[in-house]
Formats: sequence, structure tokens, C-alpha cells
Amino acid sequence: MNRLYYLILLLLTLIPLKVHSWNDKIINYRHDEYNAGFQNWMIKQHHQGWIYFANNEGLLEFDGVFWDLHEIPNTMVRSLFIEQDTIYVGGSSEFGFFIPNEIGSLTYHTLTNQTKDWSGEVWNIVSIDSYIYFITDGYVHKFNPRSLTVQTSRFDFKIDCSTVYQNKLYLGTIGGVYQVDLMDLKAHLVAGSNSLGEEKISALIADGDRLIVVTQYKGLFTLKDNKLIPHATINTYLANKYPLFSASKNKNILAVGTVNSGICLFDEQNPKLFKNYDSYTGLNNNTVLSTFFDQDGNLWLGMDKGISYIELDSPIQPMFSTISPIGTGYCSKMYNGNLYLGTNQGLYLYNNGKPTLVNGAEGQIWSINEIGKELLIAGDNGITILNAKNKESYHISKRGVWEVKAIRTNPNYLLYATYSGICALKRVNGKWVYSHVVEGCGDSTAGFIEDINPQTFWYVNSHKQIERITLDDDFRRVIDRKVYQMSDTIVDKFKTLQYIDNRLIACSNYGILEYSRVTDSFHPSEQLESILDGKREYRYLYVDTLKNIWYVTHKELKFLEYKEGHYAKRPINLGMSYQLINGYQNVELIHPQSALIAVENGFIKAEIDHLDKVAQPIKAFIHSIVVEKENELVYYRNKETSYNLQLSYQQNTIAVNYGALAIKDYGNILYSFRLENDDKEWCKPISITKKEYTNLKEGTYTFEVAVVDEQGNHLSNTASVTFTIAPPWFRSIWAYIGYFILLVGLFYLVYQRITLSKRLELINQRKKHQAITKLKDQRIIELQNENLKNKVEYQSQELSGQMLHVISKNETLEKVRDEALKLSKAIDEKTQPNTLKQHIVRLIAMINHNLGGDDNFEAFQSNFDLVHRDFFRILDLKHPTLSRNDKVLCAYLYMNLISKEIAPLMNISVRGVEVNRYRLRKKLGLEREENLTEYLQSLIQENSLNNPSTEEK
Repeated sequence: MNRLYYLILLLLTLIPLKVHSWNDKIINYRHDEYNAGFQNWMIKQHHQGWIYFANNEGLLEFDGVFWDLHEIPNTMVRSLFIEQDTIYVGGSSEFGFFIPNEIGSLTYHTLTNQTKDWSGEVWNIVSIDSYIYFITDGYVHKFNPRSLTVQTSRFDFKIDCSTVYQNKLYLGTIGGVYQVDLMDLKAHLVAGSNSLGEEKISALIADGDRLIVVTQYKGLFTLKDNKLIPHATINTYLANKYPLFSASKNKNILAVGTVNSGICLFDEQNPKLFKNYDSYTGLNNNTVLSTFFDQDGNLWLGMDKGISYIELDSPIQPMFSTISPIGTGYCSKMYNGNLYLGTNQGLYLYNNGKPTLVNGAEGQIWSINEIGKELLIAGDNGITILNAKNKESYHISKRGVWEVKAIRTNPNYLLYATYSGICALKRVNGKWVYSHVVEGCGDSTAGFIEDINPQTFWYVNSHKQIERITLDDDFRRVIDRKVYQMSDTIVDKFKTLQYIDNRLIACSNYGILEYSRVTDSFHPSEQLESILDGKREYRYLYVDTLKNIWYVTHKELKFLEYKEGHYAKRPINLGMSYQLINGYQNVELIHPQSALIAVENGFIKAEIDHLDKVAQPIKAFIHSIVVEKENELVYYRNKETSYNLQLSYQQNTIAVNYGALAIKDYGNILYSFRLENDDKEWCKPISITKKEYTNLKEGTYTFEVAVVDEQGNHLSNTASVTFTIAPPWFRSIWAYIGYFILLVGLFYLVYQRITLSKRLELINQRKKHQAITKLKDQRIIELQNENLKNKVEYQSQELSGQMLHVISKNETLEKVRDEALKLSKAIDEKTQPNTLKQHIVRLIAMINHNLGGDDNFEAFQSNFDLVHRDFFRILDLKHPTLSRNDKVLCAYLYMNLISKEIAPLMNISVRGVEVNRYRLRKKLGLEREENLTEYLQSLIQENSLNNPSTEEK
């Protein structure tokens, strides 16, 4: 068997392997781009699409836009396994799992604390029958996610690799392949697997009903029916050449990672088909630690230094993965079964994946045109002519040639555009030779084309204006010229003008222009714009022989396919915004289903039949929300979309990071977003993946984002997240409740204060009133006492006066009685009449004396002054000349007595009272209109005002 095996290997070494000349798209990510460790040991993909890497510094996550590192303290991650939203990881003497926390961010939970007395590296994690198995160098840890318990089993051999095959756990060791009994975790050697001797098994791949065994130096084997069968054709290339370290398989593509030669790709259905990518052909370095095919069949490589991504079976393939050895591409042409490439270095013949410089065609090449059976190459150093029929080439040394064009009306002449005008070639003896310069055309004429009218040509002059010229019959001079003024419209001078269905069109910064022969003017080509991108800037437009339209707008190359008599509904964006040469874009159909695109790094081939892969739907997502002030993560992508994020008012300045899982997308991804409750419309398409909002008001907001095209048409799902900004504490519901309570309390306090104030005021008023009342009462009492006192004094004096008067009257009566007795006795004695008359006269005199005596007046005056506030004293001071009768009359008038009441008191008649009143008015000096009684009363009032103490006495 061994002889046959090595014989087959020897024979297969004689079979040439087909090397692909076009490369797959490769993207390299350096460790300073993803900000983690150099080495990446294992790769897995989440069901949502993002990629995870077991990195030296932790669990590394990539969603196509953002890189995030989830660290495990003091542990490098060697392996990982994803089940739903749980990510199991293993590393240096450590294993556990990450799950999203309440905001969606991954949180690590260790399981190592459930084990003891083991050490080593966890190299693989697998799942069988709802159990998770962590495989290390010499241990297998069986984890039950339901009970959160760990069962550990130790093995006597070193485990180099492992896999799940037919729902069983297989271990690769130097001694062979072992199968593990999942009940007791005991290992049993698989029969036939020990025939490799001491060869190290680098990887085990479960593939349907077979197990692929990848060895370090002997190549690949299939373990089936207890037999190891070598992969003869593959091993011819691999065996004893590359130390193999990792491997994976997707459909019929087998990827094998090496230690020193990058990645080797094989198609098992056609083992002769081989690809090898290493540091020379585009990888970061040559050591591939891990390989992984994602959901789209593209290959991820965990490198010893960085990460690489290879887009397999891509419709767009670069000629060179690294720096182009032939320089910048400008033009191309398939001629006589050979591909010719024009670059800034010269003309190259591309054959069997190798470019070869054509002798005599060095220098900048601007255009390649096939005219008749010949190939005319124009460049900075002149014109090179290739004739495949005669197998000859020759050169015309004319400096600065843009391109050569045939003339429909005269096949014996060719016109070529130069940096300073148009010149002519003439065929002489079967070859083209220089003829003459066209007079009257001294401007640069790049991109000139012939009109449908004979002798007429169009080009864009150095002022970026479209110019039409008509030449004479010999093409020697310009006989007519017209320049078309178009305001601010700008057109490029190189390959701007094209004919589409006999219609002359031009690309400009304001859209596509079309020439009208009726009006002899250019106007917007609405029909063409409607099937492309509308009215916008167009820098290049090319219609290939199949009527497909290739055009450049906003620096991106787009393709609109023409199929079955009509154009597709939507163009396909091929991107390349940083690869196309501005002003010198070029697309050439080299095959009915292949186009060559000139780019800064040479050329890119586009497979037309498969370009629809570029337009596959992409998924928009919201990566995270960060509070700017504290740089605090409050929302992470893993959280379900229905999650309503609650933020405080202090967190009202946020940054929303969003993106799209579109690693294989070729175009510049554009986004449109809006914030409901703040934005009325979706924003214009932008490529930025971050939006900041400052000082948001309280309320509920929903942030929405989608991938869109330049017109704002949605190309993806709408990702959204809802969040609520709480009001500031002073505007919260509790604050308003507090305000209400405080207001009620304030009203209550104010009410109490007002009530208390009123009460106090009432009390004070009451006290004041009581005090005033008390003072008044005291005053009244004092006045009453004083009045009583006065009355008592008056009455006492009056009583004394009355008593004196009574005594005086009694004495007088006694005297009158004595005189009457004497008179009676005299009458009885019949005394003499004269004596009787004397007694009678004496009696009358005595009575008169008592009736008008001064003593009675003095008593009356004293008592009246006591009662009426010193009336007589004041009257004497004011009018000292009054008589006693005048004073008595004044007293009666002061008491407001009338004449009838005064007359008997004064023992005079009423007439006498009136006469006395009249005399008194004269003595007092009163006028006729003055009232005598009011005057007398005013004396007392005036005295009281001038002498207030008088009343108090």
C-alpha cells in the first residue's frame, strides 16, 4: 500500500496544476486596527452575522464596522463556541461563557471555580446533546447548562485537536484518533487510525460520513470504515512541504492553513484547481492559526499577526492582491486572443497569469484601439502598431498622443488626438506613417469622436467646453467651428462624449447632456438619467457591445445590465471609489461575460453573470449608545430591539453608533436615519456611522437607521431602538407631586398664617378695643366719679346752702312770727295805729330783705360754677362790668331756658326778661344776627380748648 501511495504521488507531481491568474478579494486587518492582540486562535460566527475571534487579549468581536474586545482578566482566549446568545470561551487554565447583560453588553461568567487540580490550554469547545465540552491538552470538561455543573475527566495522552463527528466526540493525538464515551468520558482508540505512527494530527474535520484527518507533514487523510485513505492529489502538493496547522471545509472547498506558507485552497471536485495565498500574494503573514468559512462561504483566517478575509468566488477579482508590478492601469484590449494592458509604465501582454512588457511600447499608455486588423496603442511616447496577421509591430515617434480614431469616409487616413491638437496618419505601402497636422485646432483634443455627418468631429477643449469642428476634404484644416456655452456645466475632457443609439451624449457635473440636431444645442437627457441615478454628477459613461452601461457617479463605478431587450430596474454599485483614476476611468469588455476595469493598482476583472452577488441585501444594525459626558455604555447591539432604554436627564447627550453587516459590499455604504420626536424627515444619505445628540429634552424617542442609495431609497431593513429621557428631578412626576404637596402645604401655611394673623389682629384689636374700652370705662368711671363727686359737692353745698337758707328762712320766719305776734298783740291791745303800722312796715322790710338777699345769689353763683365749669368766673373775666341780675340772666340763658321759664325765676314779667335780654346783648357787644345763647355756650367751649385741664379739675 505504501509503495502504491508513493507511486501515485510521484506520478501526480508530473501533472501541472492550473494556477489562477486572477486573485480573490483579500482584506487584511492589523492588530492596531482592531486594537487587540496579534494572534487569533479560533473564529466563529453569530447567527446575527457578526464574527468572533479567540484573541490573545480576549474575545474579539467584529460586525463589519466596529471592533469590540471583551477581556477576561489575565487570560488569553484560545477557543470559542456560540450557541444562541451564549458565547463559550476557553483559554489558559480558564473557561466560562459570555452572555448579554441588561443593556446587551457581554458579561463573562467563569466555570473554572467548579473544577480543581487541572491546568493547560482549552483548545476547542463543542456541543453534543445540549452539553458543552471544553477540550484541553489533557482534560475534557463536560458542562451542563441546565444545572450549571461541570464534570472533568483526565486523559493519559496529549490532545492535539478534536471535533464532533456523527454526534460523537473525537480526539486527535500522536497515537491516533480516539472516540470519547460521553457517559463516563472514557476514550477508545479508533481502529486503523494509528497507522500514522508518531505523526501529529493538526486538525479533524467532520464531513458527512467521513472524518478528514489533517496531519502536520504527511498531508490529508480520510478516516472511513476504520481505514485511513490519503488525499493523493492534494498531498502531492502538501506532503513534506508545509507544516499544516489548521483546516476547515465548506462544500467542496478545503482550506488548509500552514505555519510558513499561508493558506492553501483545494476544490475536492477538481483537485487540480489550486490556490495559495501568502504574504507575497496578499496576506498579513504566512502563519495561519485558524480558518473559518462564514455564512456566505467566504474565508476568514486567524493569523499569527492579524486577521485576513478572503472573498471566495467573487464576481470581482483583482489582478494583484499586493502592489501592482505593472503600475497604474489605464486601458486594455483583447486582440487576437491575447490580453493587452496599457499602464503608466507601458504596454503589457498578459498571458498565463504573467504580464510581459512589450518592447518598444514603454512609457505612459493612454488608449488601445483596434482598427481594421491592427492594434494601435497611443501614449506619451507616440503610437505603437501591432499587426497580428503579419506578426509585426512598429512605432511612430510622436510625443503626447491621446488616442487614434478611424475615419468612416476615408479608410486611408487615421486621425489622432494629441496634447495640442489633431494630426493625421496616412497608409503608405501597407503601413501607417505620419502625414500632417490639422490646421486651426491647437487645443488638447482628448476623447474626440466623429460625428454622423462626414468631416465633422466633437471634443472637449481645455476650457471644458464641448466644441464641434468640421474639416476640409483632405483633413488638413478646420473650416467651421462652434463652441457650446452651457453656463456652469462642466464636462471632463477625456472620454466624456459617447454615442448611444446614434444620440450624442456628454457627462457633466449637472447630469447627462444630449445633443439635439433640431435646436443645435445640448439639453438634459431625462430618459437616460431616469434609468441611471437621476440628475447628478456623472464622470464617465461607457456602453459596451452588449448595451450594458458602465458609468461613474460620485466616484463610484456602477453597472446597469441590458438583458432580453430592456435594462434592469436598478444599477449595481461596484464601489471602487478609491481605486478608479479620476478623469481616466476605463472599462473594456474582454469577453461576453467579463469586463476589465482600470484601477490604481492595475486592473480588476468583473464577471458580469455574477455581479448580482454584489447587490445582495445587507443588514443595518445599531451597535451601541454611549452617554457622551461620562463615556458610559448604556445600550449594546445584543439587546433585543423591543428594549426601551431608560436614561436620566443628566444622560441627555448621547452618541448613537450604527452600521451595516456588509463586509463583502463593494460600494460606499450610505445610511439615512431619523430620531422620531425630534426629526421630521430622514436625513440625507451619508457614510458616517455615528450620530450625536446633545441636550435632548425629556420624552420618548425612537432612533431609526437604514442603508440607502444616493437617492435615499432603502436598501436594507430599518434598525431601531427606543429610549426615554427622564425629565430633570425638578420636572419629574414625583417632583410635581412634591410641588403639589408643597403648594398645598404652602397654601395651608399661608392660610394658617393669614388666619393666625387675622386672629392675632382680632386679638390685638380686641385687646386694643378692650384697652380703649377699659380706658374709656376708666375715663367714664373717672368722669362719673368726678361728676358724682361734683354732684355730691354740689348737692352738699346745695344742701348746705339749702340748710343755711332754711335756717335763714326759719330765722326770718321766726322774726316774722315774732313781729306777727307783736302785731297781733298790739292789735289785741288796741295799740296805736302808728305802732301797728311800724310793725307792719318792719315785717314787710324783713320779707323783702330775704327775697333779694345777696347771700342767696352768692350761693347760687358758687353752685352754678361747680356744675357748669366756672361759668361765672369765665363770664367775669370776659365781661367784668355785668351786674348781678345780668349774670343770673346769663346763667339761665346758658341753660337754654326760654323767657317764660326765666320770668318767674327772676320774679319779673316776660316783657321784663326780653328787655333785660336786649340790654345784655348791648353790654356783651353782640351783633343783631348773633345768637345770645350760642355765644354764652361758646365761652365755655373756647375756654375748654384753650385750657383742657380746666375740665379735668
